[in-house]
Amino acid sequence: MKFKVPAYFSFLLKVYLFNLLLFSLCRALLFYIAVRQWPIQVNFTFSDSSYAFYIGLQFDTVTLCYILALPFLVLSINE
Repeated sequence: MKFKVPAYFSFLLKVYLFNLLLFSLCRALLFYIAVRQWPIQVNFTFSDSSYAFYIGLQFDTVTLCYILALPFLVLSINE
């Protein structure tokens, strides 16, 4: 039995991925500006910054899931 993915699901997935990319670019830009504006005096390693970006990715995923939950429910009921 083949399972067909609904069109609204692929649309919401594209919206999610686009916004995740947009949020990540904004975070990277803010990080770049903050490091240039306020030089860090303590030992701040690459693993520290990558962990911060990982936590930001988790936060963005939760935020986008809350935002896209209502459109998902409305579109899934309409189909």
